[in-house]
Parts: sequence; C-alpha cells; structure tokens
Amino acid sequence: MASVNITALNSALGAYARQAKVDIFNKILRESTAQYFTTFTGAIDELPLAKLNTGSILKPYAAGGGFTATDDALVFGARILNARRISADISIVPLDLYNSWLGQLAGAPPSSPFDIPFEQFIMDSISKQAQDDLEAAVWNGIYDAAGTSADDTMTGVLQLVKAAVTSGAIPAGNVSAYTAITSGNALDQIRLVRSKIAPQYRNKPMYCFLSVANFDNYMDDYQNTVGSVVYNRDYTQVLIEGTQTQLIAIPGMVGDDSDRILITPKENLVFGYDIEGAASNIITQEFNRTIKVMMDFRAGVNFRDGGVIFCNGNEA
Repeated sequence: MASVNITALNSALGAYARQAKVDIFNKILRESTAQYFTTFTGAIDELPLAKLNTGSILKPYAAGGGFTATDDALVFGARILNARRISADISIVPLDLYNSWLGQLAGAPPSSPFDIPFEQFIMDSISKQAQDDLEAAVWNGIYDAAGTSADDTMTGVLQLVKAAVTSGAIPAGNVSAYTAITSGNALDQIRLVRSKIAPQYRNKPMYCFLSVANFDNYMDDYQNTVGSVVYNRDYTQVLIEGTQTQLIAIPGMVGDDSDRILITPKENLVFGYDIEGAASNIITQEFNRTIKVMMDFRAGVNFRDGGVIFCNGNEA
C-alpha cells in the first residue's frame, strides 16, 4: 500500500473510538495498580470519602435501666477525592504507524487486517501510553493546573501519605522511623512497619506497597537472612510473615518519596474516575496529513482513613 486514505482512516478511527470508548477507558484506568484500590465510577470533581469513626460503646448495665448516651460514640468524617479533568492531545502521522502495524500483523497469526484493524492498533498504542502515564500519576503525582505532564494531573498516593504523616492524619503510632532501604536491611524495615499494624488488622487481608527496587531488596534480604524465597505454596503471592498482608511491587513508585513502605487494606485506598459523563470523550479530527486525537476523562485518588495506614516515616 503506497498511501493511507487519511479521510477514511479518520472516519474509521472516530467510529472505533465511539464504539469502544468504555473498553478503551477501562484499559487505561483499570488494568493497572488501580486493581488494588476500591474504585468509584461517575466521580465528578469532588467525591467525599465518608467514614464512620466509632469509639468504645460497651459498659456495665445500670440497675433500673435508663439511657445514658456515650459521647462521641459515632462521628462522621470525610476526606475529599478530587477527580479532576485529564486530557491527552495526540497528533498521528498515519504513514509513520502503517509499517509498524503491518509488522505486528506478520508476527501474530493469523495475519489478517481484519483481526487487528489499523484503527484499533492506533488506539491500543495510545491507550498503553496513557495507562503508563496514569500509573505514574496515581503514585507520584503533584497536582498543578498549569502543568503539562502526567504527574501534574493529580496528587498521588505518595504525596497524600507524606502530607498525612506530617499533619498527623496518619497517627504517629502507625509510623516507624525512616531508614533508607537496602538489600541488607529491607526485611527488618518491613518488620518494623509490620509491628505498627493494629492488632485488629493483623490477620486481615491487606496490601504492602513498595517500589520495584525495594521489593527486590526485600527478596534479596529475605533469601540471605532466612535462606529461601518468601512465596506461598502456589508460588503466586509474597506475604509478610505472621500476617495476611501481601507485598505488591509498584512500577509507578519511583523518584522522590519512593522509599515508602505502605500497608493498608484495599477498601481504604480509593480510585475515582468518570468515563461516561459529559467531560469524558474521545474525538478524532483530520488535519492536513495528520489525524488529531483528543481524549478527556476524570480521575483521582485518595485514602479514607489515616488510622488504617501503617508506614515508615517520610524521607528527609
């Protein structure tokens, strides 16, 4: 094929984007570490994450009955998840992608243009990059309305936790002293954070998030210290000994503040997004020899309760 009919491709690409919009956004938003979060769809702007704080309520029976309310037994609180608008503007030169598409067809039987349409190949490539960008933002982002990068789209988990440790929203009793993590101390550092887990959560399923580098440090240290690899019988999970807490290596935990060890239950981390509202869309537009692709949606993260986050201290 000597050329690409850009008008026809734009029409096909637009039709595919409209038909597969939900699947495209689900690939971007949910096929990542969002699987370790509680997800809320239809999150528009500010989403209150209500929680019910309960104090001790039991007491001895008073002779004669009667009623004396316990002060502050049930108190509502709420953190706010900001699901802000996120955009992607891509200019596609179809001829630059055409040979790559043919190469992919040739390498994956059956090699038929109808199995992997060119428009699907283009949207899959865009979706994969958007997914990688979002992964970084979910963990490392610092929101900046005037910014131009993925990390500017939201305030990510690492910054939220850092601020909560500083403010006391994560109680000091939940936080171990910070020491830089290496292959010689990772096991001890994770055990220190384990020691901060409240007794009522010790045997409940939770996740321990750490960077890929520190996951490897833990595996190396465990092997050198204990003499074997810390897998369960199915060789599928890595659990902190004495708990139901699964270690999760997070590719998006890189750079500043990535020396974090973060333990919390899945229901405490919330990923909110909107892919079907008026602000969510995928638009294609022919422009000279290119096709413009414009993508808009909302997304954001936060946690419900600092009281059920157990972590190491902030980096200096």
